[in-house]
Amino acid sequence: MKTKVIFSLYIVLVFITACQTSTPPPLLTAATNTDFVLAPEQTAFIPDIGLKIKFVAISSDERCPSKMECAASGPVTLTISLQKDSGNIAEFVLQTFTNNNGLAPEMQFEGIQDRVEYESHLVQIKSVQPYPADLADRNNLLGYRVTFIVTEIK
Repeated sequence: MKTKVIFSLYIVLVFITACQTSTPPPLLTAATNTDFVLAPEQTAFIPDIGLKIKFVAISSDERCPSKMECAASGPVTLTISLQKDSGNIAEFVLQTFTNNNGLAPEMQFEGIQDRVEYESHLVQIKSVQPYPADLADRNNLLGYRVTFIVTEIK
């Protein structure tokens, strides 16, 4: 009987531990006109303009893995949320192509939104790391790091 109780408590402990949410990455303080890198679920705060940028998640990565030959390479798609001061939170889906080093092109592609205008500022993707070596690499959604830059719209 004692073994059954201990085993039952162990099972309950495993389920409770599995259901706990992980600790989000720390808040990053960033500046306008300067690149900064975010992990999934991490937020950057730009104090001089009162803007919070959260890299919510990668939803898909259609880039051709470097260990494969592909007829075409697609974009990587991600979600960010933006909040100015204590205003409403707005979510945006962005996409970009990258080279094999994960760097996004400076020019825009038709039908691909790699930047968003928000509260007189431009939030733009600069890079998405890592570049996938094979198809399995695209499954590690928590391993991504995205570099952004925020500039003032003139």
